[in-house]
Amino acid sequence: MTDNEQPDIALAGVSRTYGSTRALIDADLPLHRGRVAALLGENGAGKSTAAKILCGLETPDTGQVLIDGAPVTIAGPRGAHALGIYLIPQELAFVPDLTVAENITLGWAPHRHGLTSRRSVIAAAQAQADRFGFDLSMRQKMRDLALADVQMVEILKALRIGARAIVLDEPTSSLTEDESARLFAAVRRLAADGTSVTFVSHRLDEVLDGSDQVHVFRDGRIVETVQTAETTREELLESMLGRPFQVSVGQRKAGADRAVGLGIQGWRSGTSLIEDTSLDFLAGEVTVLYGLRGSGSDLLAEGLAGARPAEHGSMSVDGTVVGRPRGPKQARRSGIAYVPPDRRRQGLMMHLSVEENLVLHVRGRTSAGMWRRPRAEARLAREAIAAYRIRVASPRQLVSELSGGNQQKVLLAGRLGLQPRVLVLQEPTRGVDIGARDEIHRILRDYAQQGATAIVSTSDFEEALQLADRMLVFRHGRVVGDLRGDAMTTALNLAKGSST
Repeated sequence: MTDNEQPDIALAGVSRTYGSTRALIDADLPLHRGRVAALLGENGAGKSTAAKILCGLETPDTGQVLIDGAPVTIAGPRGAHALGIYLIPQELAFVPDLTVAENITLGWAPHRHGLTSRRSVIAAAQAQADRFGFDLSMRQKMRDLALADVQMVEILKALRIGARAIVLDEPTSSLTEDESARLFAAVRRLAADGTSVTFVSHRLDEVLDGSDQVHVFRDGRIVETVQTAETTREELLESMLGRPFQVSVGQRKAGADRAVGLGIQGWRSGTSLIEDTSLDFLAGEVTVLYGLRGSGSDLLAEGLAGARPAEHGSMSVDGTVVGRPRGPKQARRSGIAYVPPDRRRQGLMMHLSVEENLVLHVRGRTSAGMWRRPRAEARLAREAIAAYRIRVASPRQLVSELSGGNQQKVLLAGRLGLQPRVLVLQEPTRGVDIGARDEIHRILRDYAQQGATAIVSTSDFEEALQLADRMLVFRHGRVVGDLRGDAMTTALNLAKGSST
């Protein structure tokens, strides 16, 4: 297939404005059957707006949507479905108490004389899964599925209603590395069967590995369309940002002369995955706990922060024994702050403003006895917004209205406002663009250089290399590598078996 062939679906000269913001400007976006296209760009670059217009969630101010060369009007998501276009959003919609088979066939269950049976539902769903090589347990309840499998169920639902084009919005923002690989293997099978697949992303690794063609967005425009095999990571970065990009790296400090900021002895998790572990985390550096889901790195981070209390062991902060925290509040009293992996469900109060989220945990510094001091709270929020470069229209803007990167900086700033001696973070840059990712890394390194202890659990190997002064590699609940400097580049091989 060549780019000169008529696309099956296209945006032609499409623009969309929200108030004074030009979200999309004169976009030409061709999509072909049997190909995987990536819409790449930083948050706010316009890629999600283009996807929403394709799927009937937004209407263009100017320009046209074309199907097989003819202009069409897409009347909402149902209209998109009727035309064979299906969006799989970040916030997946499914019925958790129904089985996989029931969700796949929901609204389209096979029947005879108006009657259906459990056996026929399972058979129909299984046939659909088998066609595309999706390995799913049809009798399993949706609430018990891994997120990657939930996305595969959504894909099968789309195919069951005759989707010719599937659009995935940030499909791996909450997935581990192995889950992402499984999802993109399924995407490749869809494309081989003739489906047009488009995914929105700001993650260069998955774009380079998972797409045939890349459309790069910047400031509302498509600034480049390129065949994936003909470009490089560096070229895509420069196109995304409009400038050369220099990735920051950890300082790789020797660590020998540094004091212990946090220590654990005889640590054992309630699940018995982590058994009798003793570790010292040094003040003044960033220690990364690297491993895939199930390796034990995430479990240890949760235990240190009190999010999942350990059943045995002792802990000390700056040389003072504090005991095992039985919850995040107790951990905070011991000088430990926690940044959870899911900012929307675990970290932020999405119905509150940026200012309210920033001062939520530090009101003791802004109140006089029982009395709140709104002016002091507003001043503290303004200072945090400036210090952490949080892009907001106003401190009173709802935090739910911010981009993922700015939401994450609000979460991080709120925890750093506690002035903790130890900061424990899980997946601190999940679902943020590369510019915000680098800023968050800078914030964490600056925080550690002030003499505090930063402990980061991540399943992103590139992040681990960029951020770590020291890397602890986990597999099957054990530390299989304790690495610094150039030795950290061997960590990927050590961790290969962490999901097996």
